[in-house]
Amino acid sequence: SLYPSSINNLLQYIIDMYLGKDNSDDIKLSIKKYFQDQPNKSCCRVLLMLDGYNEVTKNTQDILNCIDDFSSKYKNVQIVITSRKNLTSLTQLQCFYRIYLQELSDYVIQEFLKSKKIVLQDFEAQLWNILRNPMMLTIFGEVYELSKAAQGELPSLHCYSSGELLRDYFDRLSQARALQDYQRETLISTKYIIPYIGWRMERDNLWQIDKIYIVDIIDEALKELKKNWRFIKKIIDPDMIIDPEFVETLNSNHIMAIIELHLAYFQSIDKNGEVKLSFLHQHIRDFMAASYIFVQMKFAIIQNSVVPLKKVFSSSLCSGPVSRFIGELCSEHKYRAVLNRSGLWSIPEMPRKYSMIETQKSLDLLRNKFGDGNEWCVRCIVDIISITRRELAGCNLSCLDLTKTSINSIICSRYSNGQYLAANFSGSLLNNETLLPTGHSAGVGCLTVIHDYYLLSMAADGIICYSLPQKNVVKEMIDLSVI
Repeated sequence: SLYPSSINNLLQYIIDMYLGKDNSDDIKLSIKKYFQDQPNKSCCRVLLMLDGYNEVTKNTQDILNCIDDFSSKYKNVQIVITSRKNLTSLTQLQCFYRIYLQELSDYVIQEFLKSKKIVLQDFEAQLWNILRNPMMLTIFGEVYELSKAAQGELPSLHCYSSGELLRDYFDRLSQARALQDYQRETLISTKYIIPYIGWRMERDNLWQIDKIYIVDIIDEALKELKKNWRFIKKIIDPDMIIDPEFVETLNSNHIMAIIELHLAYFQSIDKNGEVKLSFLHQHIRDFMAASYIFVQMKFAIIQNSVVPLKKVFSSSLCSGPVSRFIGELCSEHKYRAVLNRSGLWSIPEMPRKYSMIETQKSLDLLRNKFGDGNEWCVRCIVDIISITRRELAGCNLSCLDLTKTSINSIICSRYSNGQYLAANFSGSLLNNETLLPTGHSAGVGCLTVIHDYYLLSMAADGIICYSLPQKNVVKEMIDLSVI
């Protein structure tokens, strides 16, 4: 993603980046010869790894053409490209082979935990799946070490999610690194300013920013913080250790000093003498963006206003990872409907401290408000719920503007042991893109074609038989016992 669009010669770019621009022609010729020589045709002499193709946001075709041109000229170089997505466009490269990296095995995870002297006895499978990610496994080890060093409470092993793990990690890290004289600056930086930077970078699809630009973003965040401090303090400073007069004295120099101390968030890139900052990992940037949006959702609820929601939820939708992190911070993954012992659907009871789920309260603010940008807020929040819960069954989606929301392929109802649970769409504004007109009042879960003549569709409310040639309903079977 650092590859400049103005350079069409990859070899020259490599020389300039890693050897400097003041190199003699002899050095450049030697490098070219080294790349071209093939002393052993059975193996390559140079391995060139280009990391982060999924982070490229423009001129992707030019970059792919450049890579193809480079590989055809320098046969001695094996090129490896890493990417989390956008794999389809890579298939146009010459001699392209797709290799998938596997998740960490149980044995590797156990050996790592043993090396950290971490004993896991009673924990849920969900946590184990999170630890299959190398970065999350490393962070989990760091959380344990930080909690032991501070003689604090060890992390919970139940209902853990990636979002909760990252929040736990950064909370403990900021406490451990906060200097006695800079506790207030550290709290504001880690709870508001750095998340604001992550949100701006995610919104604008940026992976690194120069130091001058980051100062401008910090100034924006401070201006917003000072304007709304009487509300924001209830969210990021519940213990009231920061007074309004102190907030007014803050400037970008104070915050930059704290950011430079917290290199667990950022890495510094010196690109031809120009210093740029980027988050250490895409997940960290996305988590910080989610943290800022989470604060704005709380701000909207406290203020009883949709204005903060409209600021962070717009037609430029949140990415899937950001939506999932928001849902996990809101604890949505803990409240997926389940069948209780009586055979009835129920939502798990929330602890008192979680008595206000931000997603649900935000939707309450948007009920009976149609148009005027509210439809985009609704779409983003519904996306958060469906991505985190993996369904919408049991959700109250009544009296909402769902004209920009698509819920096709999302489970909206469930049927088990004679009990039917569905999302509530009463009084909501829908269109054809929201839910395809299927004749069902619930999401279609199964389709089958019989003799190329009949189409059977099944949902939680029954089965409908359609005639394909006549394009009409032949029979409706509401009694699910026939299945």
